[in-house]
Amino acid sequence: MPTQSNLDFIKVSDSDGVSVDIRFSSIVEWINEGVFCVNSDGKILYANDQFCRNLGFTKIELIGKNILDYFYNEDFVRLSKQKLEMRKKGLSDVYEIKMRKKNGEGIWIRVNGKPVFNSEGKFVCSVGIHIDITKQKELEEELIFAKEDLESRVITRTRQLSEANAKLNQQMKERKMAEVSLVHSEKRFRDIYINSPDAIYVESHDGIILDLNEATCKLHNTTADNLLGKSIYDISPVSVHPEIRKRQPKIISGEITKFESECLTESGQVLPIEISVAPITFKDKPALLMHVRDISDRKKHQHLLQKLNEELEEKVRIRTQEIEETKAELEKQKAFLSQIIDASPGLVFVKDLEGKYLLINQTMADYYNISKSEMLGKRDEDFHFSHGDLELFKAQDKDVIEKGGEVSFPEQAFVNSKTGEKTWLSVVKKVIPSIDNKGKIYWEWPLMLRQSKRQKRTL
Repeated sequence: MPTQSNLDFIKVSDSDGVSVDIRFSSIVEWINEGVFCVNSDGKILYANDQFCRNLGFTKIELIGKNILDYFYNEDFVRLSKQKLEMRKKGLSDVYEIKMRKKNGEGIWIRVNGKPVFNSEGKFVCSVGIHIDITKQKELEEELIFAKEDLESRVITRTRQLSEANAKLNQQMKERKMAEVSLVHSEKRFRDIYINSPDAIYVESHDGIILDLNEATCKLHNTTADNLLGKSIYDISPVSVHPEIRKRQPKIISGEITKFESECLTESGQVLPIEISVAPITFKDKPALLMHVRDISDRKKHQHLLQKLNEELEEKVRIRTQEIEETKAELEKQKAFLSQIIDASPGLVFVKDLEGKYLLINQTMADYYNISKSEMLGKRDEDFHFSHGDLELFKAQDKDVIEKGGEVSFPEQAFVNSKTGEKTWLSVVKKVIPSIDNKGKIYWEWPLMLRQSKRQKRTL
């Protein structure tokens, strides 16, 4: 079993006991990509620091264990087995798969897998280079959700926008890039750096391209011969040349290690890129290792999210205006209804089930020589009614509630305790439905008192 030290190579054996050297540069322990190596049974023979950090395990916990134990579910286990069978047949490919961290969380990775055979042509192991794409997956899901639930997000826009912005900020946080030191020859690290899914090239302090991988050619849509020996100004739009001149001394000094810029393809297309920089030694001379990533999708997602935010704000503005207009109209209707009730010559009022006055008209207030505001919220017991009147009121209210409809009572005499005036009134009470501001339906009843047309006198 290979050890996890800073060796120039690791030695593994196939099922027949034949040993082979898999050469890795010390760059494996410093690059942003995770690197792992498994044998024909899926046993982990090697894992670099980034792979261990991504899964949350230590090297001791991973080496010698089966890689199949770390996938998120059985579907991904089957996929990994299929990929291992492909490696045994000499096939390489790039695929996405979900693994499980030590804390149980899932992590999406994009894997570049490649087989390794010994000098006799026998399969020895499979080498995988991966990058964490979890945040990209989360952002895609968020954008889909935002498109499907745009109307519902208007209602809860503050919480939704906060979550979206938090995810976007998390997506845009700078990933820390460890310093890379190339202390070995160009040949020893080429296998790792050539197979990286991101563009990587070596640049002199003067800005001349000294070496590059295949992904760099794909990024610029040209060949290596067309790029080697060119200046970074040749592969950048003229609009960013002044910024390059200002930034280059800070990159060389180590003041800047990560930044965003733009590059040109062979056809003249301008692409937004993110660049991570590390100082290295290339052919015994100081140089810069440039790790370049196309961020066109990220920029597109940012613009889309900004557009969605603007649409949400406009819908909220329109909805708020509609609510204000509706409230104003309701206030007008309320005032109009109040005028109609106040104009009634009879005594009109509404009580809730607890006997509290919810509404009275002006005629009622004038009859008892008290303001409307003083009566609202009060019960009959709070006023100067006689004991007999209070018992009568309670009996009538109970009768109306039990019957649940309109009930007329015989004409009866009432004496105003403040003025001493005696008045004969006919009484009609009715249960009516009402909905409170929480949507809960309860019953309240108005007591509608109309003055009798006949004037009765006390004998």
